[in-house]
Amino acid sequence: MVRSIYQQVLYLDPVDYDWPKIKMRTLVIGGDKDTADFPERAKHIAETIPHGELVLLPNLGHVPHLEAPDVFYPALLKFLTAP
Repeated sequence: MVRSIYQQVLYLDPVDYDWPKIKMRTLVIGGDKDTADFPERAKHIAETIPHGELVLLPNLGHVPHLEAPDVFYPALLKFLTAP
């Protein structure tokens, strides 16, 4: 039931039309082994957000912050501390 409701929310309330309205620098980060189409979708998201930045972490999946925190957190901190 929860999965069904979750899928309906994604279908009934998409947020992709809001991405071009984001004014802040935005980090799109994830593992390049998440799903087969994740790198392509993440690139699209980062390109749609006016100040979007993409970081694909090599050989990591859906939860890179747990899989390899030593790789994930330096990338996140680099984004957060950039001017």
